[in-house]
Amino acid sequence: MEGTREFTTPSSKVLGKDSFKGMGLDFADINGDGWLDIFVSNIAAEYALEESHFLFVSTGEIERMKEGVAPYVDLSEPLGVSRSDWSWDNKIADFDNDGVPEMIQTTGFLKGEINRWPELQQIAIGNDELLKYPSSWPRLKPADEFHPSDDLSGHKPNPFYVRAANGRYVNIAAALGLDQPQVSRGIAVADVDGDGDLDFALANQWEDSHFYRNDCPNGCGQFLGLHVRRPVNRDENEQVVVYKGHPTNPSYPAVGAAAKVILPDGEW
Repeated sequence: MEGTREFTTPSSKVLGKDSFKGMGLDFADINGDGWLDIFVSNIAAEYALEESHFLFVSTGEIERMKEGVAPYVDLSEPLGVSRSDWSWDNKIADFDNDGVPEMIQTTGFLKGEINRWPELQQIAIGNDELLKYPSSWPRLKPADEFHPSDDLSGHKPNPFYVRAANGRYVNIAAALGLDQPQVSRGIAVADVDGDGDLDFALANQWEDSHFYRNDCPNGCGQFLGLHVRRPVNRDENEQVVVYKGHPTNPSYPAVGAAAKVILPDGEW
């Protein structure tokens, strides 16, 4: 499966032909057309490696998959999420229950005092034959009595993207009090306190991890919660059963299932 290249598309932006360092991804319907889109985290530090993140938005032409063509267009640049830093996991979720998803992304590699990006960039743009010799790689060291600690993307906060009225995503981590520099790796999202809004936890490297409770005001608790599960030993011809509240019967997640919600005005 690979993408096609248009006149204005860099070859490195074509799905299946890029050489970027994919670190994490998540799926969500970004543009509300009913098809899942894909956000991919890469090593996309400004003034470092010349890469970007990917936000592959589905064109809806799913029949092209039979031809081996991925029906996606990378809109990371026009949507404002093409660059942040050396990035890892990301999650897309609706944190304020307004029907528009937000994005969280983990960033950072090594927190220290001396910026070692010039050395890393030098090996990255050098002859590929050098890469097989570890002795040619930059040597990153912790601090000692002779040497301050080395740094690679260790002082940028994790971005928290929200979608503005013009359609672009904007990083508002500082406005939310989430602008402390961290070296993060993973994100877990769930409604931990059962109040109808999503909370999240950050797993950090070489430092404490953090849990962020979402106390979303102004009706953010209005939500529809669905547990789509399959009962154990269920007959394939058996009618689907709906249980109220949290299901307690023996079951497992119904992977691949979809729920269609029809509003009073007929929209879904």
